[in-house]
Amino acid sequence: MSIRKWTRRDAARAQRQGWDVFDYDGTGLLEICKLDESDRFKTDGEALRFVIEQASRGSITAKIALRDHVRDAWKLWQEFNRRMNA
Repeated sequence: MSIRKWTRRDAARAQRQGWDVFDYDGTGLLEICKLDESDRFKTDGEALRFVIEQASRGSITAKIALRDHVRDAWKLWQEFNRRMNA
């Protein structure tokens, strides 16, 4: 079963919870981060742990965000390794 794409509705839901998915560096790579405007999470790591927990409880919004975050973190890791080994 494939999971649908991230939507504005997902973003609104995430923002109400104090986090969102952000473009890492303007290249389209996505990352889960805390909302600076919210005081729910002190760090991005806390927000990420929350999203992981929500995904494990069945939240589709969290599953989509986590899928995109992990996919793009892997791309960043591959690019890092490529540059280190060049």
